[in-house]
Amino acid sequence: MSSALDDLLAQYESSGSAPATNTLPAIANQKIPDQQTSDTPTAKILDYVSNNLGKLSTREIPGTEGGNLGCAAAVCKVFKNATGEELTPGGTLSTGEEWNHLSKDPRFQMLPVHQAQPGDIIVTATGANTRHGHTGYVLDNGDIASNSSATGKLERNYTLDSWMNRVAPRNPQQTAVFRYVGNQQPMNPMDALLKQYGVQGTNAMALPALSGLVTQQ
Repeated sequence: MSSALDDLLAQYESSGSAPATNTLPAIANQKIPDQQTSDTPTAKILDYVSNNLGKLSTREIPGTEGGNLGCAAAVCKVFKNATGEELTPGGTLSTGEEWNHLSKDPRFQMLPVHQAQPGDIIVTATGANTRHGHTGYVLDNGDIASNSSATGKLERNYTLDSWMNRVAPRNPQQTAVFRYVGNQQPMNPMDALLKQYGVQGTNAMALPALSGLVTQQ
């Protein structure tokens, strides 16, 4: 923790009141770091996928026809194992059902494929009178990992370009990526800064003047 923030907290603890605003610029002028860490759900998903390529299997999941139709099941399984959350209630084998759920799920933001980032879920849904859809995870360098119909295992088997050329034409109107944004409200600058320094609870609430100074930067 910085000495400047230490001084502010010490002042609060001794006086029981928020510190004067003229003591705050040293903290307010500091750059707030990126909140993305190795503990984020997206980072956990990417780590899980990288450690389970060629290992995670859908062959034993009922309804996948020995893994041939296991793409949605694989995406659900990765998400549950990596984050502890269910992607869809009880999982699904249907890319259409996956699309319908994710497009309404407040935890996810739907974006066009050209805005894809690592950790996004990519979906081309099965539509009426179309071939089977497909789904997987976007990785670094524009690669995609998805269930292989040939092996029934999670493989690095597409790129964004090959997906758009080979998979998206099956149902271009329902092709997109879904980005996990979680359920939390965006963190204001003061809370982000205080969280970075490990300040929580009443101490954070006792520094209201910091909010105005940080947001003015």
